[in-house]
Amino acid sequence: MEVEALRLIRQKTALPVPEVWAWGVADISPLNLGPFILMTFIEGVCLKDVLIESGSQVLKRHLPDDTIELIYRQMANIMLQLFKIDFYRIGSLPTTTTNFAVPTRPLTWKAHDILQTGGINTFDNQNQKLSTTRQYFHYVLGQDWQQLQNQLNSVAGETNARL
Repeated sequence: MEVEALRLIRQKTALPVPEVWAWGVADISPLNLGPFILMTFIEGVCLKDVLIESGSQVLKRHLPDDTIELIYRQMANIMLQLFKIDFYRIGSLPTTTTNFAVPTRPLTWKAHDILQTGGINTFDNQNQKLSTTRQYFHYVLGQDWQQLQNQLNSVAGETNARL
């Protein structure tokens, strides 16, 4: 999916995206190291180096306003270009480059988190196609409902639940 996403962003935007030279699954990895993507390197400055104190996790105290404005403008430009990409359905990207069979339903971080933290598998029908925003929100609400119904309670009685 990463290869497909990179290809799509390269085709549909002016964003600097690495060119993929080779990719593969673990079975064909030349060094038997697992799945791989071999791509070009894009020169640039890491945002962490601009915002974070060296050797720490703390934001720099005195960032110039023009630096902050430049960062926000660049982020806005990225978001605007990505939001211009239009799709005919909601879900996984078409796999025109890799031809991999992937589920058509959306793969959300939320569903993954519900599975990891609550132990509830809300991934349901992998071939469920969603054509409208309304269908997508029903899909997401269905995941919430599944979690509410199936996840073990984490309260110790009625009084604790009311807090």
